[in-house]
Amino acid sequence: MDKFASITDARVRERTGRGWAEWVDLLDHAGASALPHKQIALHLQEQYGLDAWWAQSVTVGYEQAKGRRAEHEKAGGFSASVSRTVATPIDEVHAAWVSGAWLTRVPGAEITKATPPKSVRIRLADGTRAAVYLTAKPGGKTVIQVEHEKLPGAEAVEPSRALWREVIALVAGPARE
Repeated sequence: MDKFASITDARVRERTGRGWAEWVDLLDHAGASALPHKQIALHLQEQYGLDAWWAQSVTVGYEQAKGRRAEHEKAGGFSASVSRTVATPIDEVHAAWVSGAWLTRVPGAEITKATPPKSVRIRLADGTRAAVYLTAKPGGKTVIQVEHEKLPGAEAVEPSRALWREVIALVAGPARE
C-alpha cells in the first residue's frame, strides 16, 4: 500500500505513527467497513488521537483501499485541483481573476464571490463549481490553487486540470510565469 488520499505510506507513518496497511487492518478490526465516513473519522480522533485533518485523510485512504471511494472522489462528487506559484504579487493576481478576462476561455462561467486578496468562487454552466485560493509568498510571489468540484466522474478530472492550468497561465500572463 504505497499511496492513498494522495498521501504516501511514509508520510502517513511519519505523521500518525502508522502506515496504510496498519490503518486498514486496525479499521477493519474496528468494524469500519460498516461505518459511514463521519463515524470512521470520529473513531480515529477519539480512539487514536488523530487531529481532524489526519482523521479525514486516513478515513479517505481507508475508503479508497476498500474500494468505497475512488481517487479524486469526495462526498459531493469528484474534484480536480491544480496549483502553481507565479512571480506576481497577490493583489495583482486577485485583480486579474476578478477582471474576468479569462472568462472567455470558460463559457458560461460566472464569478459568484470574490474575497480580496484571498479567494474567488466560480459557478460553471454545467453546474460544477470552482474555488480559487491565493496565498502570498516571499519575494512578491503568489500560490494559485484552483479546486474544481462536483465533477460528474473520474473521467472529468484530467480535462478539468488541463482547463485550469490554461486559465492560470492566462491570468498569470506570459511575462509573469
